[in-house]
Parts: sequence; structure tokens; C-alpha cells
Amino acid sequence: MAAEPETLQISTILVPVDFSQRSTTAIGHADALAQHFGSRVVLMNAIQPSPYNHSMLESGYSTAGAWPPLEQVQERVAAQLSEMAQGLSAQTTVETLVRHGDPASCIEQAAKENHADLVVIPTHGYGPFRRFLIGSVTAKVLHDNPCPVFTGAHVPTVSDSPSGRYRRVACAIDLLGPSAKALKWASGFATSWGADLHVIHAGGMLGLSPDEKGLFSPAFREHVTEMKEKETREFLAQNGCEARIHVGFDMVESYVSKTLREIGAEALVIGRTPKALWERMHAHAFPLIRDSSCPVISV
Repeated sequence: MAAEPETLQISTILVPVDFSQRSTTAIGHADALAQHFGSRVVLMNAIQPSPYNHSMLESGYSTAGAWPPLEQVQERVAAQLSEMAQGLSAQTTVETLVRHGDPASCIEQAAKENHADLVVIPTHGYGPFRRFLIGSVTAKVLHDNPCPVFTGAHVPTVSDSPSGRYRRVACAIDLLGPSAKALKWASGFATSWGADLHVIHAGGMLGLSPDEKGLFSPAFREHVTEMKEKETREFLAQNGCEARIHVGFDMVESYVSKTLREIGAEALVIGRTPKALWERMHAHAFPLIRDSSCPVISV
């Protein structure tokens, strides 16, 4: 029998905003999570330093001269953040924070100082171009920030009833070290909502190309799938988790994306480590975030 899942606590949610519609959507997701977990929300904006740091150009013109004084910009940003904060639910505790500097570095520092349990940050890209785009700031935050990061807030729909928002939670694993942490986080998250947990493992993680997989017989593919199903069940048992298992002899991105849609998942949890984001499954992190039909939480 699986052990009782650990209680997941999300006390502080950091939400970097740039005042775009994407930010508004991200705040909506953060607000729903905050109401459920009793979290405080910290809305922050980082004023990029470049306009104020440029030296005189050859023409004798300083770009900083065309911008208002930094203090004036900070006051304006603070007022905008306060206005956005008023749009959150009355039950949600909200704080605002204005920083000046490189956005990714400011986000990382703010997360540490506020002991953030989750960073909610929107990705770039809409329509036919969504799969090709991910903001550079988001990429840096995913790589450098140690706490879980909620991305994929390009998904426009935010439920009006947060208590019913997450009914099916998926977790994509590759049976390596980061997967254990992601699995336990996903299990705690699903349990907190009373949601079904679905674990997805793609045979494409064997390192086979589509052409190579086409050379194998159906019997061999079935054998590999059964073997990976067994390994996945053992992995779940080792980590004290129960879940519905989905294993496919396919490439990671296509199989995970297809399965998310088939099960109607409302959140996908994936594992990552800062120094290995692009290794093995981590090489698929950005495509999964871009192509996912639901928000992605990178743990």
C-alpha cells in the first residue's frame, strides 16, 4: 500500500508581471492557487536598467535623457501594481514589489528573499507561433530559480471556481532523480485538490529516433512498453505514490502532448534541475511548456 502523500504547502507565490494580458492571466492562476492553499501573493515588476545605464552615444545624445527619472518610473510602476492587486480576490493577501535591474536576476532574488514556494510566470507566444517562442526571462528563471515554476500561463482560461480547477493532474517522468521530486510534488498537489494523478512515461526516452522506432516490430514495441510500465509502477511504489499510468513507445513531446489532451489534464508537473535542464528529459522541458494544453509546473 502506498504511503500517505505529503501535505503540499504553498505559503508564498511570486508573480512577476510586465502589465501585459499574459500577466493578467498569470495573476488569475496565482489567485486561484492562493485561495486554495491560503497563500500570500507577491506581485513584482523589474524595471530594466538599460535606459539609465547607457553612456553618451557618439552623437552626444544620452538615451537616459529621453526617459523620466528612475524614481518617477518606480512610483508609476508601484501604482500600476497596486491597481492590479485590487483585482485579486478579497480573500487573497497581496503585496507588491518594485525592483530595478535584470528581470531574471530580480525574480530569483525576490523569490529567495520572500521564501517563495512557487513562481508563476507567463510564457511568450500565441497562435501558430506559440510553439516556437519562449521568453528569455522565463528561460532564465526556469534554469536558475530553485523553487517550482508555474509556466504556460498562455493558457487563456481561468476557472471561476478555483475549488474545481484541478481535477486531473499529470506528471511526466523519465525515472531519473528529478522525477522523484516532481512525482512527490505532483502527488501532493493532486491530493490537495482531490484530483486524479496521471503519470506519463514515453518510450521515446530510450533515445530512439522516429525512424529507428519504425524498424521495430509490433511485438518488440509491446515488449518495451510492458517493461517500461513495470519500471514505472516500481518507481511509483518506491516513492510511495499511486497514479494512473500512461506509457507509450513514442517521442516525449508528441506522446505527452497527446496524452494530456486525451485525459483532459489541467496541470502538468515535470522535474528539472538547474544544471541539467537540457539533459535527457530536461531537453524536452521547453517544448513541453510551449506545446502543453495546460499550465506546466517545473519542479
